[in-house]
Amino acid sequence: MDFHFTAEEQKMIDQIHEFAVNEVAPLAAELDEQERFPAEALKRLSEMHMMGVCYPKEVGGSGHSYLTYIAMVEELAKYCATTSIMFAAHHSLGAYALSVLGTSEQKKKYLVPLMKGEKLGAFGVTEPGAGSDLGGQQTRAEDMGDHWLINGSKIFITNGYYADIYFISAVQETVNKNGENITVRVKGRHDPVIVPRAVVVVEAMTALTVLDACMQNMTARVEYLSKFYRNRDM
Repeated sequence: MDFHFTAEEQKMIDQIHEFAVNEVAPLAAELDEQERFPAEALKRLSEMHMMGVCYPKEVGGSGHSYLTYIAMVEELAKYCATTSIMFAAHHSLGAYALSVLGTSEQKKKYLVPLMKGEKLGAFGVTEPGAGSDLGGQQTRAEDMGDHWLINGSKIFITNGYYADIYFISAVQETVNKNGENITVRVKGRHDPVIVPRAVVVVEAMTALTVLDACMQNMTARVEYLSKFYRNRDM
C-alpha cells in the first residue's frame, strides 16, 4: 500500500488544515459549552466540496483515497472532535451503505446530494436497550406483504436532527440457519426507496417509533411517526 499522498491530495489536506486552524478551532470551545451542532463547519465544508472526499467522481465525490479522507478527519479532530465526528459519520456511516448497495437510480437520487454536500447523512443503529450491538437490537422490520412495518426506537444518533438521510437498521422476526436476521432499509426525505440489505432513511429524527413503507417495485411511499421528530421545513 502506498502511504504517500499525491500533490492534489496533499493540497486538500493542507486546505482542511487551514480551515481547521482558522475556522474550526475558534468555535470548538463554544460548541462544547453550548452542546450544539457545528452548523457553521458543515456549511463551509459543503462550500469547499469536502463532503465526498473518498467517493468516486461519478457519484459526485472527489475520487481520492480513503487514506486521504482519514488524514482530513485527523486534521479536524486535532482542533474539534465534534466537527470531526460529524464529518466522519457523514462519510463512513451516512453514505457507505448506499454507495455499496444502492442501485444506479438510488445513487443518483440520494448519494449524489450527499457527496455534493447538499444533504447530510447519518446511520441509526444505537438503541436504548442494546447500545450499538446489532445482535441485541429490538427495532423490528415486518414484511406485511404489500409494505414493510418497522417498529422501534433509536437514540444517540450522530448528526441526529440535522441529517437529511438516515439509514436505520432493523431486525426481521425470521432468523436464517446462520442466525442472521439483521436487515436494513433506506428512506429518503420526500420519496423514500428500499435498498436490499441497506437501511431506512428518515429525515430529522433521534427515535423512530413507527415507519410504514409501502413498496412498489424498488420505490416506496413511507408514512412514519418519530418520537422526537422535528420538521426541518417548519
